Amino acid sequence: MPRKGFDSLPKTAAGGIAEGSPEERVARRITFSYVVGLAFIAVLAGCLHLLLDSVIAKQNDAATVINIAGRQRMLSQRIALTANILVLHDERGARLLLSDAITLFERSHRALQQGDADLGISSRPSRHVVALYDGPEGANAVVRDFIADARIIASNVGHDAEVDAALSRVTLLASGRLLAQLDGIVQKLEQETRASIRQLQNVQTTVLVVIVLTLIAEAVFVFRPLVGRIRGYMHELYSLATVDALTRLTNRRRFMEQFAQMHALGARTGLPLAVVVFDIDHFKRINDSHGHAAGDCVLAEVAALAQSCCRSTDLVGRIGGEEFAILLPNTGIMGALMLAEKVRAAIAGAQISDGHVAIPVTASFGVAETRSDETHHDAMRRADTALYAAKQQGRNQVASG
Repeated sequence: MPRKGFDSLPKTAAGGIAEGSPEERVARRITFSYVVGLAFIAVLAGCLHLLLDSVIAKQNDAATVINIAGRQRMLSQRIALTANILVLHDERGARLLLSDAITLFERSHRALQQGDADLGISSRPSRHVVALYDGPEGANAVVRDFIADARIIASNVGHDAEVDAALSRVTLLASGRLLAQLDGIVQKLEQETRASIRQLQNVQTTVLVVIVLTLIAEAVFVFRPLVGRIRGYMHELYSLATVDALTRLTNRRRFMEQFAQMHALGARTGLPLAVVVFDIDHFKRINDSHGHAAGDCVLAEVAALAQSCCRSTDLVGRIGGEEFAILLPNTGIMGALMLAEKVRAAIAGAQISDGHVAIPVTASFGVAETRSDETHHDAMRRADTALYAAKQQGRNQVASG
């Protein structure tokens, strides 16, 4: 009976899935949906970007306009105060201050209606604001009279009747009609700015909702079917990258990464950290005498014995062919020596067999405690040196470095 599943799918001559198969059509549909969804999101994101730029530009421009319009009130009061000081006290420097204030007041008044790039105003006011400026009772007529009287004061010296009359009008306008009109303009600008920003924010919210709904649809109909497979592949890849396939211990790369992190933590906290390196004695002889399958059995049994002697917080890794290492956090040199001796005795006393004959196995150990003034590589080298010393002294023993 033919086996169903992948093998029963239509095949091409090269062994692949035929183009007209259901799986091919599904893959194309998913790809098309994915591309269309991304394109739609890209268009919406571009629109949102332009919209945000518009909101920011409008807010900046509105803030500048409101700031300058508000400054007009302050300038009107400064002009009136400086004019009084100049006329009544003939204060030195008051004339220049008055002229500067009049010039800035006049320029700002013109910029608020016509725009001024140097002052940061790029837009023209609405017809409602223009109505507050124009007309016989509008701000323009009052500002024109106010500036004319202020210039009379700034250009004359002494207390003649014309200057006194101009000063009286300037003081009266600054504290009355002119101030009220300037306040009304600022309030109108603030109202229009808030309304405009609210409209843009509503559009922005709509675009964001559409983007979110599109992303949800992508997640449900495109990404969700792939999540399970991707998760499985990631787990498998992580396992291949960090775990030794034979012993199921941490491999050398991951072990050294963990060692570096624990060493850095110990250097900051002052907590001790020790490393044990051990190597199976005469492992090549085991392979030559009993075969590589027996050697693999010995490696797996030694790994299991080492793990059984360690705490859950210790890290056991296979860092070479027949070489292993153990990281012992919160452990000094004496504790590490005791643990190494425990593992050594467990290995030497174990009954390891390849299924046919018993294989005597021993191991040599090197132990080192890390120091704050060295790297984890330095500590590893000291442990390796101690391991070689243990081998030179006859093997099946523990040495410290």
